[in-house]
Amino acid sequence: MMYFDCERFGNYSGARFMILDKSVTDLEAAKRRITALRKAGVPASAMSTTCVPFDAGEGFLVYLDLLQSDSLYAAGRLKIYQQRLRKADLPASLRIVQFSTGFSD
Repeated sequence: MMYFDCERFGNYSGARFMILDKSVTDLEAAKRRITALRKAGVPASAMSTTCVPFDAGEGFLVYLDLLQSDSLYAAGRLKIYQQRLRKADLPASLRIVQFSTGFSD
């Protein structure tokens, strides 16, 4: 299971695009979701909602792949993952979320 604390994202600067799967209230729920996604062949990780500079509620964000710096690339990856999840009959409401990292922008 991959879970990142906020310190990891402080080294980035500029716009990032996250393929967001869902927001969950606790780390155990994030771990369960990541396990299910990975069994479907979809790389997934989680981070605390306190790491992002937008209101994401409390808990953890489960997201797919890596944070991307290119919106078109992120959109292409989103389509690939939607297809994999459909084939695995694993429901998901994926979306791309843009935000700035490093809090210096």
